Amino acid sequence: MPRYTAKLSSGDGSIIYKQLHAHTAKDVFVYFREEGYFVFSVKRNFKWEKKISLKDFLLFNRELIGLLQAGLPIVDGLAILLKKMPSSAMKSMLTQVQSKLVKGASLSESFRAFTHLIPSYYPTLVYSGEQSGQLVSVLQKFIIQEDRKRQAIKRFKQALTYPAILMAVAAVALYVILGRAMPEFTALYADSGKELPVVTQAVIVLSNYVTAYSPYLLLAIVALLFLRPLMRHGGILNASAEKLIMWLPVLGSVWRLHNQNSFISTLKLLLQGGIPMAKALKTIRTAIPSNLLSDELEKVWNDVLCGQELSAALEKHTFFESRVIEMVRIGETSGTLEDMLEHLMVYGEEKLDDHLGWVSGIIAPVILLVVGAFIALLILAMYLPMFQAADLISQ
Repeated sequence: MPRYTAKLSSGDGSIIYKQLHAHTAKDVFVYFREEGYFVFSVKRNFKWEKKISLKDFLLFNRELIGLLQAGLPIVDGLAILLKKMPSSAMKSMLTQVQSKLVKGASLSESFRAFTHLIPSYYPTLVYSGEQSGQLVSVLQKFIIQEDRKRQAIKRFKQALTYPAILMAVAAVALYVILGRAMPEFTALYADSGKELPVVTQAVIVLSNYVTAYSPYLLLAIVALLFLRPLMRHGGILNASAEKLIMWLPVLGSVWRLHNQNSFISTLKLLLQGGIPMAKALKTIRTAIPSNLLSDELEKVWNDVLCGQELSAALEKHTFFESRVIEMVRIGETSGTLEDMLEHLMVYGEEKLDDHLGWVSGIIAPVILLVVGAFIALLILAMYLPMFQAADLISQ
């Protein structure tokens, strides 16, 4: 999601600037207005900051837990961690956090300015731990959940790596055959003056298109590589890319499951921390990577604010499976919503693993067979006139 800077006026009339990671400028305006600020302006930040890896942030939290359990104050603990922090991005952020703590801010308030660099629900979660006196327990649950998310993303990338390599190699092979080899054969057959087989004529037409439009295709690939960082930072490009992914038969299901699981696990964690349902939904709405789900969660959040049950609000939208809605309804009725969310987490992870196994186990061989058959057809079309000429000579 893109990052915005808002010019605000606090209760005492002073002008302050705050940053927020959100899908649109309107989301930023609404967020700070509901926090009690008067919003003068909201501007999109196009300067990209060095990203903090989730792995580094989780390691920091593990070490922070150890220092807190040893009885060290948070400020002293941060000072110790800063001395051995290898990541420059982490060090810069934690230095500013330490400065805010020294001035009297709480840990949750100190991290709230960096939701564009860390999981955006982290300050809210830390706040719940501060209020309940269970900060260490809350941080431990945060680490467990984010580790599960990180492992799911890792499995997703691993499942797609082999099919992606196959498609890249196939694209290069097809370009060599159609764009380089086939024009040579076309010139040879043109000199013979003989009528060519239909399949060879079709391949020649395809080769002419590849030769004519390959420069534009190369430019399109370069443009996609250039636009990739923009897509990562959200906005229209990110929304368009997501709609394309959701349209794909298998990848769409995987993407939907991943975001559904992320919503369920984050909601469970916030509810366990004592965060009210409406505030939890508002927090998750800005933390979810999916633009489509974020838009639906905004409507769900409004319905919950109006007094509807979560299951009734979810039922109005198409992003969630019916099983998820039914389990949430059962949890609300029986007073065991957090337990039901835990069951849904396990169910979602198992289903996602099944889909990823299907991607790597079925799609890759299918791609290999289809591409292999197509290349064989191209080679046959290239040499078929020679075979026919040889038959005529032998007769």
